[in-house]
Amino acid sequence: MIFVFLCLSIPVGVNNALSAEVVYLKISQSENPSGPASNVQPKETKAKDAFDIFFVLDSSGSMKKTDPEDFRKAAAQLMVALLGPEDRIGFISFGDSAQTLIPLTQNLSDNQKTFSEAIQKISSQALYTNIYEAIKKGYEEIKTSQRPNKILLLMSDGQMDLGSKEKDDSALKELSKLLPEVAKANIKLYTVAFSDLSDQKLLNHLAQETRGLFKLAKTDRDIHVIFTSIFEQVKFPDIVPLEGDSFYIDKEIQEATVLITKQTGTSTKLVDPLRTEIFYANTPKNIGWYQTRVFDLITIKKPTPGRWKVSLSAKEGNRVFVITDLILKSSINQNQVYQGEKIAIETWLEKKDKRVTDQKFLEPIFFMADIKEPNGNHTKFCLYSDKNEGNIEKQGIYSNTFTFKQPGDYTIQIMADGKTFKREQVRQVKALIRPAPKNSSSSTNSALKKMSQQDIEGIWIKAVKKFLLINLIAFSVLLMLFLGIKWKRKTKGKKEEEDNF
Repeated sequence: MIFVFLCLSIPVGVNNALSAEVVYLKISQSENPSGPASNVQPKETKAKDAFDIFFVLDSSGSMKKTDPEDFRKAAAQLMVALLGPEDRIGFISFGDSAQTLIPLTQNLSDNQKTFSEAIQKISSQALYTNIYEAIKKGYEEIKTSQRPNKILLLMSDGQMDLGSKEKDDSALKELSKLLPEVAKANIKLYTVAFSDLSDQKLLNHLAQETRGLFKLAKTDRDIHVIFTSIFEQVKFPDIVPLEGDSFYIDKEIQEATVLITKQTGTSTKLVDPLRTEIFYANTPKNIGWYQTRVFDLITIKKPTPGRWKVSLSAKEGNRVFVITDLILKSSINQNQVYQGEKIAIETWLEKKDKRVTDQKFLEPIFFMADIKEPNGNHTKFCLYSDKNEGNIEKQGIYSNTFTFKQPGDYTIQIMADGKTFKREQVRQVKALIRPAPKNSSSSTNSALKKMSQQDIEGIWIKAVKKFLLINLIAFSVLLMLFLGIKWKRKTKGKKEEEDNF
């Protein structure tokens, strides 16, 4: 409430993982029992919002130590559940080499068993880590896709390791040649450095060169949180904010998917607006519940409007994704900016693909932004509408500006808080250090200097050649004169001798 009050008073423009065994999923008989809950995204998704995503997962032997309980498999299963039926998914396992476990396949309920089987084939047995072959295989599999949205989701716990420095250097050289082709094909690399053993510098570079995103999972239990943040960045799902241990479901919401991160030994309890307690063991027919040791994924079809409560044992990774006719949109769609860059943060509400401009509806809604900066500090400010009624293009759009003052990772949370509903959008943006500009004048002066030196050297050479030529000619003339005089004297002497006789 304090923040809402500030929004009214601040002037415009002021910036202030799971074991290898799949846990049984309790769902209604109409659902496919092979996967988690039903897909979050609505089926009526536009083609421009459909994605082709290849999971490229490390199967090297070191994963036995860094992910002994195969949490990455549960995280991959979670990501599949969050993606929509309009998306296509593929899987690649890599170690010494790369192997396609399943090609791009539509993310339909009938294919969930196939996806689960592919995920379980991810091993921890390969001797080496060939990141080049992994990206090459993914590139070959996805480059022919005609979709505008193509992603390789690469996760590795190691460095390029082929058994010798020569082989490693050769592979890295080939990888540097491949990256421009990947970027040209509009394929983004989303890379996850798994543990401190991974080559974070390389994985970060791969993401930057392809306009993707880099994430670091410090522990195996963090993997599902990382995959969730990538899902948010890729698909921009609608979110209902968690306020302490509760969230509000309005009448516009058709489906809610609740993701809860758990501490070891804890269980999750839901309480609906009618105060009915719901557990994994007593879920009603309209609720699907996917349970693991590190997270629960609960899908509620046609949820009862009102305030719901949920037991929480962890602060990070808890989300409520919703399918709704009332959608919060944002202008932020880039993964990267430069340090010092100032951008406009714009947001608006849409209903049935049309921007909401009704002022009576919008007036009681507060639009806010909360930006978590690389140093952990938060910058909060309000977003304001253009009061010029004649500006039709800006009607219903709320905005403000923000400057990325330091390099690093930013989390941008955009919120719409109304009397009868709440919506959220989350974006991840990395601020890069701007490359030093090339000094064109300096290089030009250098070039001119180099040219003038060449010219001077040419002049000296020509002068020397000319000097030598003149001297050669003069020497020749003098020699001819000398020989001529000598010959003339000799001839004159012979004539005088003949006269004396």
